[in-house]
Amino acid sequence: MLNPSLADMEVCDRTLDKCIKIARNNSFGSIGVVNLFSLRAKDAEDLLQEEDRTHPENIEYVKRAINDAEIIVAAWGEKGVWFNAHYPVLKYLDDTGRDLYNLNVNRYGMPQHPLFQKTDTTLKKYEYKKGIVAHTIPPL
Repeated sequence: MLNPSLADMEVCDRTLDKCIKIARNNSFGSIGVVNLFSLRAKDAEDLLQEEDRTHPENIEYVKRAINDAEIIVAAWGEKGVWFNAHYPVLKYLDDTGRDLYNLNVNRYGMPQHPLFQKTDTTLKKYEYKKGIVAHTIPPL
């Protein structure tokens, strides 16, 4: 997804609750969540104010999660292209040849965030242009 909220192993937020419901409705036994940005924030707009919005090792955690996952679902929404944060993930998937799925895509062709998806949404193969993965949309 985009960035870690204030949720943790003890307390879910609305987004994680929605992810769990969607996963159950798609017959998944478990989920793992990683984020493009490592900055914990309740509001994604906070990413615009922070210089230290991501840490270099964050992409390594994302790659490890990709390697461990049976199915990979992108769900970063339109803000995932801020600072081309989605680029290393799509590049890595290009390199590995792994398929990527999404719930739906937004007007920019980016995988929609799960919060406002229906719980009965089914996964779709995410059809991004392999080899041409950098789409720049300026921050709002």
